[in-house]
This record gives sequence, structure tokens and C-alpha cells, in this order.
Amino acid sequence: MSDEKRLSQEEIEALLHAADGDRSLEGQGQAAETGLQDAERQTLGEIGTISFGAAAGTLAALLKQPVEITEPTVRLSSSEEAYQVDGGAKVWTSVQFKDGLHGSYALAMKLQDAKAVADLMLGGTGVDVTSDLNELHLSALSEAMNQVVGTAATAMSSIFHRPIRIHPPRVTETSDAAGAAPGAPFEGQLVCVSFRFKVGSLIDSTLSQWIPLAFARELAQLARTAGSSDDSTAAQRPRQTAGVETSAGIRGEGVPSSERVVQRPEFVEFPSQKRVNPTPANLSLLYDVPLQVTVELGRTKRSIKEILELTTGSILELDKLAGEPVDIYVNQKRVALGEVVVIDENFGVRVTDIISPAERMRNLQ
Repeated sequence: MSDEKRLSQEEIEALLHAADGDRSLEGQGQAAETGLQDAERQTLGEIGTISFGAAAGTLAALLKQPVEITEPTVRLSSSEEAYQVDGGAKVWTSVQFKDGLHGSYALAMKLQDAKAVADLMLGGTGVDVTSDLNELHLSALSEAMNQVVGTAATAMSSIFHRPIRIHPPRVTETSDAAGAAPGAPFEGQLVCVSFRFKVGSLIDSTLSQWIPLAFARELAQLARTAGSSDDSTAAQRPRQTAGVETSAGIRGEGVPSSERVVQRPEFVEFPSQKRVNPTPANLSLLYDVPLQVTVELGRTKRSIKEILELTTGSILELDKLAGEPVDIYVNQKRVALGEVVVIDENFGVRVTDIISPAERMRNLQ
């Protein structure tokens, strides 16, 4: 190569720096492509706020304690961190969508928080629960989390404008960082949505939702698409503006506010009619359906040791006073109060009060 075509040392170094810069920009582009954008973080936070905010009311009814699930934070994480955070001692609820969405996520609750929730579900106080989780505790947690994620799925239906259903969730426990929750979607990058989780004065902690990155981005995209559909539908609706009536209709654009006519609406009065509660014509088809009626005299709690010590002649003191009304249940739902009577040689119960429809609805929840 002649001297005229030979590159100087400065030119060679400049070319090398330019190549390094191109590779750096390429790497940044790939990172941005596989990462999580700010708009996606915000959308996922809104989805979590709406869905699990609604679920807080369901959990409060189950635990008979005020429940708050608020202040979500969204960040990109990994499966390793999911198991290692909080020392790995957690209870996982794995959720698989059945209809409306194709994917899964997992909820992680600190082990001590899960113990308190299980104790409340079983009628305890939730204070200083030191015993390990047994099958009964896990069954109670499964019922609670089934209600929570079911309510969250219903709330998500309103976000995505489609019916969404889930498979029955799976609740498992991990006691160390090496443990894995069966069925949890923990492979590769994950999106962690952390909520502040409060239950009365018993729990002030965090509840975290772990979503595979690809599914999280799909949720964000679907939510934005549904939101755009709402905006376009609203834009196509006729504008309700005050204006000047012409032969072509209502002209409302460009009319100064001082010239707009504001009038009270006129409503047509309907003749008063006597309200009648309709009775379904085919209600008689249900008359032969058998229902189990149970009368409860009272209840009591005893430890396992006391139960094992029961012998013939032992007396159990109930929580009802003598002469106090007994509870009447139909298919395990309390519907009335009554008093015990004797009919010939058999016990009976005289109905003294019917539970109000509002209270019956609360008992059904």
C-alpha cells in the first residue's frame, strides 16, 4: 500500500471508536427492546390498582378486618430475585387464566402474613401466630386467595372489555431461597408489581405480583388498545352542546357562551302505578327441591387436648345463655331465630324472627 493510501494512526483510532459506538448503540437498542418502558410500567400499575383494589373489599369481608391493597410499584426483576426476596419464606398463589387472557402470574405473601390471614380465616385473632402452616391453614388460605384472585379477574374484565376467567389457584409454601412454587411462572425476566398490604392493625407489609415479562407487556398493550377503543367510541358520539337550532339541526360550534341558551329539562310525568313484586310463573317447579334445615343451640371452642380428654358424662358449656334464641339455618345459611319447644315427645322450634334480606346477603358473601 502506498503512503498516499495508508491511514494515519489517528484515523485508525477514530474508526475503532466509531465501531465501538455503533456496538454500544446496538446494545442499548436491544436492552430497550427487551426491557419495560415507562408507559408499560404505568399501565401495569393501573391494572394492579383496579384489580387488587377491588379484591381488598372481598378479603375484608372474609377476614372481618379492614384491608388495604394500595400504592403499587412496578419494576423489572428476575426469577432468582423472586425466590430470594424476603429470605424466600413466602406463600405463593399461582394463577392461570382460563378464558379472555392466555398467561399466568403468581402472588407472593410473606410467610408470617400468610399465617395471620389463615388464623383469621379459621376464627382466630391473627396475633402472634407461631405455629407452622398445616393442611388446614393452607386450605383456608386457598379459599381466601381464590376469592381474592377471582375478584381481581372480574375487575380485569372491565379493563379489557372481555369476560376473564381463571383456573382454581394453587397455594404453596416456600421456606427458603432454594424452594420453588409448583406451577409458578418463574423463568427468565419477570415484572414485579408490589403493593402495600394492610389488614387492620395486624399486618402492614407488602404483597407482590410476579408476571413473566412477555405476558406483562401483552397486558399493557391490551389495556392501551381497550383504552383507545373507549376514546374513539367517545369521539364518535354526538356532541351535546347548546347552540342555535337551524333547519339542518343543532349547530353548537363557535357559539359564545354568553349567547348559549340554558333551559331546564322537561320530563314527562308517568301515572303512578302500584308496584307489584312479580312471581316467576315456573317457581312451582322448585317446590319439591329438598332443603336441609338445622337448628343450632350454641357453639364452643376447645383445644385438642380438651377434646381428647372428653369422657361419658363430660359437660360442654355453650356460648348461648339459657332462654336465648337459637339460630335456624337453611342449607347452612342463617335465615331466622327461634325458641325451643316440645311437641308431644319431640323437640321443635318456634320461629320468632326472620333475618333481614340485607343481613342474609351478607351471610351469603
